[in-house]
Order: sequence, then structure tokens, then C-alpha cells
Amino acid sequence: MIVKDVEIDDYGQKNYIFGEDLEKTELIEMVAKQMETIHWLRTEIEEMAASINNEAPDLMLRKLTLILERFK
Repeated sequence: MIVKDVEIDDYGQKNYIFGEDLEKTELIEMVAKQMETIHWLRTEIEEMAASINNEAPDLMLRKLTLILERFK
């Protein structure tokens, strides 16, 4: 079983909510998608840092706006 969510009650007890079982290929696809997102985010952050070093704050702001829009 895969833990879908964790709820904490008034007494601090954790209650686990289980999701459906995933096939191996579904789990691999889920992890791959998360890794792609992390790679994309890392690339954007590196480009933001480079734009700061190159004194291009407008590019850094555009990159930050793009990141924020993607995670809304």
C-alpha cells in the first residue's frame, strides 16, 4: 500500500490514509516525472543565479514568475 496522506488528530496521533496500489511501471513513471520536475527547477534556478551575476534582473524575474506559475 502507498500512503496517500497523513492526518494528525487533536491528540497528535497520526492516521495514515492509503491510496491504491501502484504497479511497478506506474511507480517508476511517477518517480521519473518528479525527477524531471526537479531537474527543470534546478536548471531554472541555475539560470536565475547566472542572470543575477550578469546583472540581468529582468531575466531573473521572468524565470521566477515562470516557476511560480508552474507550481500554482
